[in-house]
Order: sequence, then C-alpha cells, then structure tokens
Amino acid sequence: MSSSNLKELVEWDFVTPRLAEILSLADSGSLDFAETRLRELLEEEELKVAMALPIPKAAMLRLNLYPGLYDIVVSYRKKLLRMKKRGYDRFPSSPWLCNSLQDLAAEYVYNIDFTPFNRLEGLKACTFGSCFAMNIKQALEKRGVQAETIHNVEDFNNPFINEKLLSLDFCHNADSQEWYVIPSSSFAREVDRHDRSLYAQGKQEQAFSSRFGRLKLSLESSNIIIFSIGTAYILRDSLSGNILIESNANPFAQKNELLSVDQVASSLRQVCQQIREINTSAPVFLTLSPIPLWAISGTQGLRTAIEADCLSKSTCRLAVDLLMSEKIEDVYYYPSFEMIRWLAPSIQGIQVWTDPRHLSWEEVIEPVTSLFCTLISSNASNTS
Repeated sequence: MSSSNLKELVEWDFVTPRLAEILSLADSGSLDFAETRLRELLEEEELKVAMALPIPKAAMLRLNLYPGLYDIVVSYRKKLLRMKKRGYDRFPSSPWLCNSLQDLAAEYVYNIDFTPFNRLEGLKACTFGSCFAMNIKQALEKRGVQAETIHNVEDFNNPFINEKLLSLDFCHNADSQEWYVIPSSSFAREVDRHDRSLYAQGKQEQAFSSRFGRLKLSLESSNIIIFSIGTAYILRDSLSGNILIESNANPFAQKNELLSVDQVASSLRQVCQQIREINTSAPVFLTLSPIPLWAISGTQGLRTAIEADCLSKSTCRLAVDLLMSEKIEDVYYYPSFEMIRWLAPSIQGIQVWTDPRHLSWEEVIEPVTSLFCTLISSNASNTS
C-alpha cells in the first residue's frame, strides 16, 4: 500500500514530519533504514515520548504494518514506564504520539495505590465542593452509581469554610422539611441568621444548613466520597475584617484574603477527619477544581484575577501535596486539575473550554471522569 493510500486511512495532523518521514521510508521498502532512523528519533527526543503514551490508534495503524518499527516503540515504551515508576518523569512534549486525553492522562494515575471496587453499579457516592463535583456525580450516575452532590458557591468553597460548616450540628424539621443549624457558637449563630433570611425568601436550597445537613447524611451512607476543592481565598468585610459567609452586593465592601499553604492543609486535614468521624470506611478522593476564579476584590490593583487564580490553585495544590505526604489512610488525590489545565491544552485539536467558565463535556470532562471511574472499579463501563 502506498503512502498516499495510507494517508487516506489515518489523520496526519498530529504526526510530526520526522515520524512521517520514517513511515514513508518503510513504505518505500527501506525498512532497515526506517528502523535506524526511528531509534535515532527516540534517542533524540530522549524521554519526551514518555509523557505521550499510549500511542493513539491512528499511529498504531501505521506502525502495525511494520513489526520491526512496532517492536522498537513497544520496547522503548516499556523502558520509559520502568523509569517513570522508579521516579524519573518528564513533562509531555510530543503530543504527536497521542490524540486522546484519556489515554494521555492514564499515564498519570499509575501511582494511585487504590484497590478498586468490583463494580460501580449499586454503589453510593457523595461529591461536594465546587461545580466540578457535579461533573463527577453525572459521570458516576451514568455508570449505575447512586450519587449525590452538594455544591458550594465559589466564594465559600475553600477548605476553611468547609471545615467550619462540617463542624456544625444540624437538625431537621420533618413537618417543614427544613434544616436548621444548632446555634452553639458565634459562627453557628451567624449561619443560622443567614439561613433564616434565605428561608424567609423561599430560598431553602441555598441555605448552608440545608446543604450541609443533607451532606452529612449523604457522607454517612456513601461508599466513596469526593471533595472538589475550589479556592484558597476567604472573604472578609472591608471595614470590620470579619469573615463573611455571604457576598456583599457592593464588591468594594469586601476583600479576598489568600490563605497560606499551612492554613489550607490544616483545614483539609480537619475535613478528612470530620468525614472519617461520620463515615469510618469510605475512601476519600480530593480533587482540585479546574474552574478559574470568577473575580477578586480588595487587591487595590496589585493582583489581577488571572494572577489571583494562579495563586489560589497553586496554594491549594501545595496544601494537598503536603497532606498526601502524611499518607493518611484511604485519602487519595485525583489529578483532574493537572489533566485539564495542563495535559488537555497540549493535545492538538481538543477544545478544552466552551466558554471561559465551562469545560467541553465530550472532549474534557467525559475523558477525565471516565478515567476516574476506571481507576475506582475493575469493571467500570466507559459509558458515553
């Protein structure tokens, strides 16, 4: 089969000219020369190809025609994977070897030492935190999991506020179906005041007591728990300096304060402990939401929203890394943030965002959440 005919069978957009040249040599009958050039290419690229495994179907279709070329690549892949497991890793710089986010991302979860469930169907899951928690919930539900999510608005989806809210005690009124916080502290009384105002406006679902009362019930009965961390910022009143639990109508009457890595790590540690007090056995997965910061207040022009988002996500990620170094039993980190913010843009042709705050479901959310389902179950169905 000629090169022109082969080009009609595969997509060539992602194949570099060097690889295309090697395959053309093989097409012309110079297989020995092609094998030599391929070995040279792999050595020149050093370990760059290590981050772009496995090879996509289109490239494999080409290489499968020539067992010698195929064996060289497979052997090299095995060598690189052994080096990865021994602690040597490189950032992906050869996207021509992969046009699938799920395939590329799969190389980054090999070190999550999790014993998978036999099957997902029938399991109960609780996801809470950022709006990305909703994406995980939807992916789990498509695979037969009974999933519930509790969403916290961005300004208050930081580990500190989640820790404070999980520490509260709630009661449920069976007649009105309303949840109330037991006002046993100044923070609890502030939450109670806030929630009663929402109840008076008919906005029960927005009340902290409603969401976190249901969250505690869901945590208690779940087989797996996912906490999606949103931000490292808290809101303070510009005049009093008090921590806010609701945004001011006037953005200039409030200011964002960036928590330190140690503060975020301490709150994450407490959240994990609070979850364990409610549920003694369910594995807990932490994720960092890829959704960017919406706005920033009180920086007096010293920090743009883009810079603030970078600082926030970096702080959260460092705090998670600190927590993971403590090797808390049954607490894991799933690197969805890295997959979406860094891996996805390196793959040619992928549309990561449908708008500045919403991810593409088919090209980004589905592959990343599907990989998560594969990780937690030995019999996960990649339902699309």
